[in-house]
This record gives sequence, C-alpha cells and structure tokens, in this order.
Amino acid sequence: QQLQQQKQQQEPTMPGLESSSPRDADSRRTSFDIGSRHASRAFSFESADEPHDETTIEDLEDFEGFSFAQEQVREQEQEQEQEQEQEEEQEEEQEEEMELEKAVKRASEAPLEGKYAREEEAPRPWKFSSLDQPEMSSNDGNMKDPPPFYALREFSVNKGVLQKSSEPLQQLPPYLLMSQNYYRHEWRFTSVRRLKNIICFLEWVPNKDHLPRHELPVELTEQQARCLKEVFDLYDTKGQGEVKGEELRILLRALDLDEAAQDTLLKEGAAFTFEILKKEFETQSLYRMQQGRYFVGLSLDEAEHFRGSLHLMAGKQKRHRTKTTEEAAGGTSLLSETCGLALRCLGNLESALDNSLLDEYGPVSNSVEMTCQLQVAEQCYRFANSQVDFQGRDFNILLRALQSATVEERLKWWSDLRSFRRRAQGSWESLPLAGLFIKENEYESLAGRALLFRLRWCCAGLRLGSADFFKALDSKTSGRVERWQLAKGLEWLGLQRLGETDVGRWQKQVQNLFAIFDPDSTGTFTLEQFKAGMEMSEIDTTAVPAMSVPNLSSDSEEESGSEEEEIDVRVKAATSLAAFLAQNAAPTPVRPTLNLADCQRIDNGRFKMYWEKTSHFSLVWSTSGTLSERNISVWATQDAFTDGIARLSLGHVLSASCSRSLKALAFKVEDRDRTKWIGKTGRPDEILHFVEHFFPQPASFRQIWRQVDRRPLYVWEPIPPSENFVAVGMVCTTSETEPKRTEVRCVPKVWVQRVDERRLVKVWSQDVGGTPASFWGAAQEQRHSSALQCSDALFWVSAAAAAHIPPNLLALPTEEFAAREVAG
Repeated sequence: QQLQQQKQQQEPTMPGLESSSPRDADSRRTSFDIGSRHASRAFSFESADEPHDETTIEDLEDFEGFSFAQEQVREQEQEQEQEQEQEEEQEEEQEEEMELEKAVKRASEAPLEGKYAREEEAPRPWKFSSLDQPEMSSNDGNMKDPPPFYALREFSVNKGVLQKSSEPLQQLPPYLLMSQNYYRHEWRFTSVRRLKNIICFLEWVPNKDHLPRHELPVELTEQQARCLKEVFDLYDTKGQGEVKGEELRILLRALDLDEAAQDTLLKEGAAFTFEILKKEFETQSLYRMQQGRYFVGLSLDEAEHFRGSLHLMAGKQKRHRTKTTEEAAGGTSLLSETCGLALRCLGNLESALDNSLLDEYGPVSNSVEMTCQLQVAEQCYRFANSQVDFQGRDFNILLRALQSATVEERLKWWSDLRSFRRRAQGSWESLPLAGLFIKENEYESLAGRALLFRLRWCCAGLRLGSADFFKALDSKTSGRVERWQLAKGLEWLGLQRLGETDVGRWQKQVQNLFAIFDPDSTGTFTLEQFKAGMEMSEIDTTAVPAMSVPNLSSDSEEESGSEEEEIDVRVKAATSLAAFLAQNAAPTPVRPTLNLADCQRIDNGRFKMYWEKTSHFSLVWSTSGTLSERNISVWATQDAFTDGIARLSLGHVLSASCSRSLKALAFKVEDRDRTKWIGKTGRPDEILHFVEHFFPQPASFRQIWRQVDRRPLYVWEPIPPSENFVAVGMVCTTSETEPKRTEVRCVPKVWVQRVDERRLVKVWSQDVGGTPASFWGAAQEQRHSSALQCSDALFWVSAAAAAHIPPNLLALPTEEFAAREVAG
C-alpha cells in the first residue's frame, strides 16, 4: 500500500541505480533487483513528467521490503564466505593427497637399498675437436685422439656382490656407444653406483664420405623361414610370386618403415620375390643402415656443454661466411665439412613433439638414407633407461634390434639396470614390455598382421563392411563370434591354402588373428572389437582391387561398377558366406537329459559317491621361479576306472604351495556290486554308463582370464552340455589352445549347493597391469569361526571388473551319498 501511494504522488530519485529506457512518452520505469539464493525482490517506480521531491536511500530504509532485501544480501555474503572456505579446505585436502601419492610413488620407484658410491663423479673434460675424424674410415676403428666413448654392448654395472658386475648385452647394435662421463667403464669392477636417466644422446657422423651400407647378418631357422614364406604368400595377392605396388607398401608398413622410406623404395620400382625378402631379413639391408654413423649416450652436464658448443660453432660459422676469403684464411678453423653432429633428447621423443632433435651441425641429417637406424637407437636407449612403455611400432623396432639375444639375456640385462634406477621394482609380467621377454622374434607377429591384411582386403574387395562380415560370421545370432566361426570365414575367403599350410600352422594363424579381435581373451569377440581391428586407412581402401564372390558360378562373378551392382555383390557375398557357415557349422553335441527321480540322493544304493584323498595329481603350473610374492600351484587329475571305482576330475586343484607332489581330495564313484567281497554281480561297463549319465563332459570351454609372461597361464570355465548340469571347478592351461573335454566333468545341478559367502577365501590375486583376477576357494567347515584358510581344493576365478567380487561358488556335498542305477 505504501508503494502504491508513493507511485501515485511522486517518482523517487534513487542515486546509484540505472534507469531503463522509457516505456512510452509519458512514463518511465526505474527498476533494480536485490536477490539471494533463497529470495529475490524487485522494486519499480513510475512517474509522470512533473516536478517531484528527491527520495534518498535513507528514506527507502523505512520500507519493510528494503530491510528484508538487505538481510538477504548479508545472508548471501555469509554463504559465499562459507562456500569459499569449504573450497579452500577441499583444495588443501587434495594437495595433501597428491603429496601423499607422490611420496608413495617415490618410495615405490626407489632403487634397491644399498650403499652407493659418489666419489669421482666429476665430469672429465675432453676435446671437442676429437669428434672431427676426416681420415677415419668406417671399416677401421682407429681414431686419432678419440673421444671417451665405449660400446653400449659393453655397458654393465657393479652388483655389489663380491664386486661382481652384471653381464653385458653383447647383441646390441655395434653403432650404439656410451660416454665415460655417463658411467665410467671401470666402475663395473670397483663400486656400486645409482644410475641416472639417459636424457640426451649424440648422433655423430665422423666422415660423411665413408657411410657404406651396414648389414647385420641374422641366420633364419627353418621355422622362421617357413613363417616368412607364409607372410610373403599372404601379401602376394595376385599369386605371381612377387609383391609390388600397394601390396608392397602395406608390407613395408608392417615392417615398421615410415612413409618416407616407403616412398623411397616404391620410387625405385622395388618388387620383392620371396628370395629377395628372405635376403633382406637375413642382412637387415632393407632398413638402409650405415656404417660410420654412431649414437652416444651422454651425461646431462655433458649434453649442456655440448649444446653450448654447437651454438658457438653455429655463430662462428655465420660470421665466417660473411668474411672475405683473406679474412677467413686467418680465422679460427671449424670442424671439417665432412663431420656432422646432432644433439637429441629422449624426452622430446616421448612428448607431443615426437622428435628427438634439439640441435644439429654439419652433414648429419642430409647424409642419411632412412631414419630406421635412428629409431633403433632411440628405442635401445629407452630400453637401457629401464623404460616399460613399449607398444606397437616402438615394440616391434626394439624386438627386431634384440632378436639375436635370448629372452633370458634381455631380461637379465634390463632387470640388472632397473635395480639401480628410480623405478618400480615389482614384477615385469604385467608390464607392456613383457612381450620382449616372451617373444623370441617378430615372425609370428608378422604372420598375424599379414593374415589381418588379407582379411581386410578381401572384405573391402567384396564390398563387405565389417558389420556385414560379422553378421554373416555370427551364425548363432548371439552378438559374438567364436574362433571356429572366424576360421570358417577365412576358409570361405580362400585364405587357407591346403597343401601349402598344414593344419597345425593354420590353427596357429587363426589363433594369432583371433587374439587381435579378442584382446581380453574371452573366447569370443563383439562387433565393436571386430570393427576396431578391421579399420583401414583411406589410402589402403582406395587401393583395394575388386574381387569376385567365392563359391558362386562364373555368370555371377562380375566386377562391380554402379552403386546398384556394388550392393548386389555385397548381398551375394554375405548370403554365400552365411550358407557356407550353415553347411560347415560345428556339430551340435547331444544334450543329455536327467530324470529328477533318478537324481534323488539316498543313503544306500548301488552307486556310492564320496571324496577321498589321493596322490594321483600332476603339476600344471606354479609360481616357482617367478617374482610372485606367494607360492601357488595348479594340479590336475585324470579320470580312472579300476575294479568298480571311478576317480573323476571335476576341475583342477589350487594349492598354496609349490611342492613337488600333492595329496588332495578327489571325487570317486563306487559300484558296490563290483567291490563287495562276496557275490560280485555288476558288469564293468555299468559304472561307465552311470558316470556318463550323471557326470557328462562339458560341451566347450570359455576363457576367463590369461596371464601372458614367461610362464603363461590360461583359465577356462567349462560350459555344461545342458541346463541340467553345472561345473563346480575350472581348468588351466599354459597355452591358448582350448583344453580337451576329457579334462573335466560336470555334475547334476540338483546335487550341488551354493557355498556360503562367509566361507569364501581369496587364495591368490593379480592386480598389477593387465586384466585383474582373483582365485577363490571354499574354506573347511571347522575353520568357519576363525581365520579362514583354503588350500588343495577346487577353485573359481573372477576377473576384470568383478575381480574382487566373491563368485557364486557351487560344490557337491562333502558327506557320502548314493544314487539309484539308471536303466539302459
């Protein structure tokens, strides 16, 4: 009411408040808002163009609304202050957590404890001019006043055990050197030193006029040559006995040559027969390495002074060029024109720059044929730095450089160096580098990539998209493709050349290709995983030749032209593949059925079932000899039928020890008509019939988890033959080959009971890198109320996101029971 009266009498003038534009010629509106998070109130004043008295802020304080608004402002300010204080507290907590994480990381990445020597670490100066060797030939190692460098293949450290040094890695490339200022060569015999990182290295060309090709002879085994022949045949898409053009480009890319190197070889008109390819592998001449080009690991102080020297030389060279000939004759001489130097940094290589070059002087970059030699040096110095992140192309380059060394020699050298660096000293098995200590060479990987290339080209040539091919492979319409389906699809494309590739090698090739699509080792792959593996670059897609649809008559084999014809080819190809898979589908096993009346457990019956300890177990896998913190072993027993008693394998047994023998519980079935002392009446085959009826073998297996290292482990879950049966244990192998169905038996579902979650014990777990997994077992009943322990028993594995979630473990009763005999 007061506001209404005021508006009728006068228009207040309010200092500090802005007026909006007039609504019309006779009135205007002045408005402002005062608000908070809880309330907002607006004040508006209208007046005519007539004289009025000024109203000040003090006058407005009499209004109840204005006082209320001021109170709201004060509350808002208080709330903002409280929020700011809370944010500051949260920031302080986050900083404390970050500091704690850094401290934990520093502790975990510390070198092994020990007494490290620090004396005689002052850098030793050497003459910069010693790098200039104009008379040096690449074939002689004689240098005049040489710099203080020695071969990286001679680099080793003192291990502190009776002043014993580690074994050097003699198979490293000979053109890699190390400076005495980084690590004195004599220290390997005299004192224990903590190793620093190799941050910078030098690329050095003493004489650009002496850079002949550098060949590193590699002797191929019979198996390697055979694998290389398979690779060549897969890239020889036309079957003409040579690889050239776009097929050669893709082959060179698989051999880790960059685009510049690919263009160089293609411009030269290169065409590879198998003999040429084999020779290139035996001499490594494909990579155009040069004798007389060296790489030197430097200390950080040395690199700083070296870079300063390069800058001074560049300045002198610039001033030298501006002088007349007479003035230049009396000036200071530079390095000869044949000497080239480049300072490089590994940190730049591992950053977004993706180029190790810092500075260069002279003919170092323009005298190189290909950059392959530099890439080998970069990866080898990273390996000497005890780095672990080697993937893709970097991994392939390093593996190729070290293929002459055994996996044991590589691991020993890398581990010895890592123990004296600030690195995590845990197990290497789950690191990205682990493949270097497992794979002897690159040939199997090349075969897998070659088969993937042919699969991509065949699908693209038939105008079959990844989704089309996957849908045709998925004959069960389950959304997942199994290995046998992929193998049949490859056979339909004609990629299995019978008579040239034996069955064992073909299965290995399919297995290598399947692993690309199934990186998690689940036993199947999805459409998304298939698309990721089948992705092609635009250049590769445009170079794909058109193909005819396999298994169709010649009148249907027309080259695609228009869009309608391409759709027709795609439909025919998908239909033909689906029909082929339907005709060659894996045989469907007979699904056994059970009569519930037969499954009734009774106290007395002809067939008695019980658990009994036995020593008939054989070792499958153990952690003995590894860096695992716990002793774990896996044991297997086999079915055995003797004198009316059958010992059955219901799964492998997990033991918390690595003893040479095991005595554990095994499940047995006894035919009382065969084992009684008097009046034996049962036939020997009747117990076999009972076992086959109640304890059938699984239909197949599903891979649950794998650990790929020097001692690989693959865990498989049995798939019951029907819904009437379940598996109560798992099976392990040391290879990717699926276990035999005879390894384990399933049991009737009505006979099992779920193990109480309170009795579940996590026997072993793997959380470092890779896919996490936990091995679970059931504790004994008498240990229920105390510390639970489980050993020498069937187990179950949970992996990936469910690794630490207790599984639904099923078990047969521990007490003895019997069942009726079945007819037939």
